[in-house]
Amino acid sequence: MRPARCDRCGATLDGVVDCPRGFPPGCGLREAALEPVAAPVQPLSERARGAALEGAALVGLEVIGLLTSPVTLGVAGMITSLLAMAYAAARDLDGGRYRIVARPAGSRVVDVETGQDATGAQAFRRNLPLVLAWSLAVLPDPVGLLGWMAVGFLLAVDAALVWTRPDRRRLGDLWAGTVVVQDPAPPAPPPLRSKG
Repeated sequence: MRPARCDRCGATLDGVVDCPRGFPPGCGLREAALEPVAAPVQPLSERARGAALEGAALVGLEVIGLLTSPVTLGVAGMITSLLAMAYAAARDLDGGRYRIVARPAGSRVVDVETGQDATGAQAFRRNLPLVLAWSLAVLPDPVGLLGWMAVGFLLAVDAALVWTRPDRRRLGDLWAGTVVVQDPAPPAPPPLRSKG
């Protein structure tokens, strides 16, 4: 006689009865349902890829403004810088739905203490250092040049923090109390049983 198997995870039942939650004792899905598991931080390679793609898009926007600025007497450069600054402020609101480069599947920004999705205030605060530095870059030179240096310095600090910290938190994450996590992949469905 073959031992019975759990319909949900495929574990051997060995004569046990399902628990009220529908999982037999010893079932991996029962343990996962009863004990919250902290999601691992997003891998460095995924953070770097996303930052590089998003950075390239923002640089492209600034280049368009720089090239069209002489024709528009500087207005285009100012507009593209303001658009980039507004994007930087809003990119993580509503779970990152305003991002130019979508986060990898299962990646999200969460509160570091509760593990819940970041609030709107946390998402805004997370990007505020970059927005403040960028706001200086929008101003005319010499303040604008100092602003671009501040943006570069801030990006270098963020890269160093993400590279060296095991939790991959950047300056904005430390200030806002957030972290980028990668949710584990859902378990594979059990194999279909043949009838007969």
